Amino acid sequence: MSNIISYLCQFIARQAVDFHLDIKKPFSGQAVLMLGKARQHVKSAILQFSAHQKHWGADLLLKDQFKSKKDTLSAKERREKEKREEGEKEQQENEKRTTKKKPTSDVRPLL
Repeated sequence: MSNIISYLCQFIARQAVDFHLDIKKPFSGQAVLMLGKARQHVKSAILQFSAHQKHWGADLLLKDQFKSKKDTLSAKERREKEKREEGEKEQQENEKRTTKKKPTSDVRPLL
């Protein structure tokens, strides 16, 4: 049962991150208004977090899900960059192969 509750809390926090926060910015650089909306999203769905001082429960969940989404995005961008660089390298190798000088056919052998 506790696994289900944990998953549900993570799901709610991930929704709050998706709806209210900008993954391209660091957590500390989020707009205060949007961070407040994200906290309220978590606190309204998980009533036990309403009693926590200074939003520590909601912030803990939000930071965890924010980091998870940011890491996933970074890994995706890194894979895409590697794939793009690999394609460019392959294209350059193909161009080198096709631009090599071929022997001309008008060269006559020595008698």
